Amino acid sequence: MVGAQDILLADDDPDARELFGMLLQAQGHRVRAVADGASCLREFESAPPDLVILDLKMPPGIWGGLETLRRLRDIDASVPVVVVSNKADVRRAVDSVRAGAYDFIDKSAAAEELPVTVANALRLHQVERRARLLEEENRMYRESQALEFAGCRLVAGSEPMRGLLRLLRRVAPTDATVLVRGETGTGKELVAGAVHYLSPRRDRPLIRVNCAALPESLLEDELFGHEKGAFTGAHARREGRFELADGGTIFLDEVGDMSLATQAKVLRVLEQREFERVGGTRTIKVDVRIAAATNKDLEDMIANGQFREDLYYRLRDVVLLLPPLRDRREDIPELVAALFEEFGDSYAGRRLSPDALAVLMRYDWPGNVRELKSVLKNACIMSETAEVAVRDLPRELALGRPRHGSCEGTALGPS
Repeated sequence: MVGAQDILLADDDPDARELFGMLLQAQGHRVRAVADGASCLREFESAPPDLVILDLKMPPGIWGGLETLRRLRDIDASVPVVVVSNKADVRRAVDSVRAGAYDFIDKSAAAEELPVTVANALRLHQVERRARLLEEENRMYRESQALEFAGCRLVAGSEPMRGLLRLLRRVAPTDATVLVRGETGTGKELVAGAVHYLSPRRDRPLIRVNCAALPESLLEDELFGHEKGAFTGAHARREGRFELADGGTIFLDEVGDMSLATQAKVLRVLEQREFERVGGTRTIKVDVRIAAATNKDLEDMIANGQFREDLYYRLRDVVLLLPPLRDRREDIPELVAALFEEFGDSYAGRRLSPDALAVLMRYDWPGNVRELKSVLKNACIMSETAEVAVRDLPRELALGRPRHGSCEGTALGPS
């Protein structure tokens, strides 16, 4: 049984419309009847039916029967079209099947043939539609699978993360500069790593620099290196991170913490692919791709004169925006499984009780994935069994309050 379906009937003969309508309604179908090809096309585009019954001998004009059939197939070839006409019109019957009609029936035998033909066409349509839905589900499932690379795992089952993953896969093979933005603990370093490992540069170095961890003078030395004697204690030449990243990718984490002077030198590397070591005069050419990350409002920093606007636009060829964990809660079960796996043999076989998982799903996670990792590791330590229960979770979680100082460490590489 195919159940009640929406059928669009196009025939210029009012007696045929009445007869066909009665036959179809007797099968329980909903029928929309029109008298010409133009009306048929308008109805089809405004609300696509499950099946069309089309008279081939429509009034002459731009939308005759065969022309209407071809246009219907152009709009949506998945909707079956049953054409009706006189038995003597064999040539047009053949043309209609070649144009994509499901079947052709003779008007004089419509009372007997139409119900059976329509039932068969609808049954096939439902099978094909289920097949398309299954293929779409399979595509979404493949898209939602955790992206694994270089021992890391990027969970992307939620719609925001699937969208990010699609964009990531498009930008990674290019040489575009990528700016990764998002709250602290969302996984910005992991995404920057994915950009590198999905690119043609994957076999060359990925060099990471935390711009917030070093004062200005040391950061400049870290990035560009120095010559022997450049300053007190410079007893030998030292290559900087840009040189070490030649041919590969350099990841500038917390790029919003760079001084304006350092920003100017990084801009030169972006624009000219060259720099000098501290205390040096020789220009060094490098071929590096730059990925940067920040959780700061760079636009506000530009307005306040704290970040160079020209560098901002050079860094953001493509922006990858990581959603906070509270906006991708459906990823939490898979993230939990991935984190338990990451913890290794010490916590092998651990699992969350349904009640404990429900607590995690309700919490807002101000520290994002990094906080989730901290919570799970703490709960594993507190749990006396393989199943982590609500009693093993920090009390603040059940109350929905942020856990200050709970976000140390990293979860699957987030920054």
